Amino acid sequence: MQIRRDGLDHWVFNLVRCGQQEARTTSGALLTGAAELSVFSLAGAYEARRTNVDWLGLFVPRGAFPTVDRILNHNEHLALSDPLGRLFAAYLTSLADVLPSMSQRDLPPAIQATQVILSEFVTSSADVLSSNDSCFDTLRLRTVRDYIDRNLGSWNLHTGRICKEAGVSRSNLYRMFQPYGGVVRYVQRERLRRAHALIADPTCTRAINAIANDYCFSDSSTFSRSFRQEFGYPPTDLRKHVESGGAALHNGPPPTWQNVAMGGWEVLYNS
Repeated sequence: MQIRRDGLDHWVFNLVRCGQQEARTTSGALLTGAAELSVFSLAGAYEARRTNVDWLGLFVPRGAFPTVDRILNHNEHLALSDPLGRLFAAYLTSLADVLPSMSQRDLPPAIQATQVILSEFVTSSADVLSSNDSCFDTLRLRTVRDYIDRNLGSWNLHTGRICKEAGVSRSNLYRMFQPYGGVVRYVQRERLRRAHALIADPTCTRAINAIANDYCFSDSSTFSRSFRQEFGYPPTDLRKHVESGGAALHNGPPPTWQNVAMGGWEVLYNS
């Protein structure tokens, strides 16, 4: 049983290229084979068995597409076998084939194209991606998230103030953000992402401690530990990476898989 405890709550669009994959959750089982696309959430618990499998995974941060968050259930694996699902699977296959030959300069337009295609896919397939998960009131959630986004630098951004300013009850607030790991976890993650963007900006020369304080981390060790948990490396390594003009984040030979984070999206490609 895999129960995520690390804060990951991404949706995973999973394409089996060959072999077979079986997933079991509290809501049932799903068996997928070659050329079949499915989607599941890293926020849920599941058992998986893969037999001679080669698969692709597109990891989409929860919150990137409100439509996906509203219509998917984090305790359910769904097959996307309609014509649009097959078209999206073909795009992911083509993307994986050309990704190893891309340079970092090629990645931003590739990410943008993937965002557009995914957005159109989930919007057009809303009737296919149906579930009984009624956690989200989309408009209210958007209002709350907009308020949080505008006040990430405020030390007074706590649950009581969010409820008052956004006009929601405490129980509704907890319910809406339960798939995100809770509202407190959501706020911390957004603060870390905002700090990451500044540290990764080559034109930003502010001290890391000052950036951390801007986003309500008064203790540098707490910020560094939280940052590393979220991104897999400390903020000092990211600053060195930027100052070196794009050298590897870690010393020694480059890892087998390169991770390029851009605009909240992660692209994994074999180096």
